[in-house]
Amino acid sequence: MKKRIRWLPAVLAVLLLLLLADPAYRLNVRRLDRAMESAEGDTVSLNELVPFRWDTAYTFAPYASRKEMAAAMGVPVSRRIPETVSEGMTQLIFLRDGRVVCAVCGYPDSLGWRMEFTHWDGGAACVTYRENPRFSVKRDGGVVTLTQLE
Repeated sequence: MKKRIRWLPAVLAVLLLLLLADPAYRLNVRRLDRAMESAEGDTVSLNELVPFRWDTAYTFAPYASRKEMAAAMGVPVSRRIPETVSEGMTQLIFLRDGRVVCAVCGYPDSLGWRMEFTHWDGGAACVTYRENPRFSVKRDGGVVTLTQLE
């Protein structure tokens, strides 16, 4: 019995470290949600809107698997890569130096925002920080819609 009790603190510490391994990721998700919901004006630059450092942003066609998305982005398969479960979901994955630094997936009514990309290639859309992509901003029924400009 005492041997089990000695291992319990070590097991709990490892589990706690796994849960809190990257607080910056969770902070980025919260900061992105707030920034998207507060987007103002007729147009906005994604570079100015996103409140953390990023290189590339991706979205994928509905039902793409984690494995397919990871391969397209050139990153390892991870539970941080969210899979959509229907056509109406918003999905946005940000990379920095080959790592997922933020990923959001949900229904626009729940998120409070949606992002629409106009340049799709093989089931994925991708923009880079270097491109400084611009989006139109529209508000409708409590949901902010950002639509990529040409």
